[in-house]
Amino acid sequence: MLAIASADQTTQLWNIEGKKIKTLKGHAGEVFSASYSPDGKMIVTASADKTAKLWKSDGENVGTLGDKQGNLGHRDRVVDASFSPDGKMIATASDDKTAKIWKLDGTLCATLEGHQDEVNGIDFSPDGKMIATASDDKTVKFWKLDEALCQSPNRTLNTYKTLKGHQERIISVKFSPNGEQIASASFDKTVKLWNKDGDLLRTFKGHNDWVWSLDFSFDGKTLASTSYDTTIRFWNLDKIETQILDLDGWLKKGCAQVRDYLKNSNKLIESDKHICDESEN
Repeated sequence: MLAIASADQTTQLWNIEGKKIKTLKGHAGEVFSASYSPDGKMIVTASADKTAKLWKSDGENVGTLGDKQGNLGHRDRVVDASFSPDGKMIATASDDKTAKIWKLDGTLCATLEGHQDEVNGIDFSPDGKMIATASDDKTVKFWKLDEALCQSPNRTLNTYKTLKGHQERIISVKFSPNGEQIASASFDKTVKLWNKDGDLLRTFKGHNDWVWSLDFSFDGKTLASTSYDTTIRFWNLDKIETQILDLDGWLKKGCAQVRDYLKNSNKLIESDKHICDESEN
């Protein structure tokens, strides 16, 4: 199933046939991200209510990260959350300029301090030994993790390495499947590719507006980036070629095919009948 975070304080679960299965309710603010655990049995959501919530894949809320931590929880919006590769920990990124690492039972393992502005994105390396964070301070930071990380709760971790090169805030960061490369997306309209030692390998230019998010293909040979310019670009990391997907064009084509169904179906709620209204303008 697909988990979709929403500004209406909920997360929606959809199956591959396009049917909404469940709506997860519980946050008291906009939900910014929703991620599945590696085994697909759990979901973590990040919210403007300063917490992350843990859910079973059937929609049952089984915990909240930050609600009973006193002054140990995040002090501002939580904008991203990610499971560790083994599914035993969750990392959260916040507007309070920190990232935090939690056990699934809500125990705070560590706080990552070092960014000078809001932390927007966070990702574990595939081997679980490192975390990368992206920030409004225009840097990506690496943090080393050890096996004793959660044995002494509420540790403070310092930066292992800082990557500089972007000219504007960095929104997203991702490790490649083999952990050898890291990609970052920025409001400077570029995507940058780094190696695990922090060396800049390539800068991809082509977007005409802010770059919001990115991810690698499973084989690590392609990088996809999404932008406020309403396109998705696919970067061939072997040949440095680009393919462009025009989201506005696809939306108009799709809406043209289902417009009559949306207006006349008695199986839809009223708000769903108007999801294509803007495409008519």
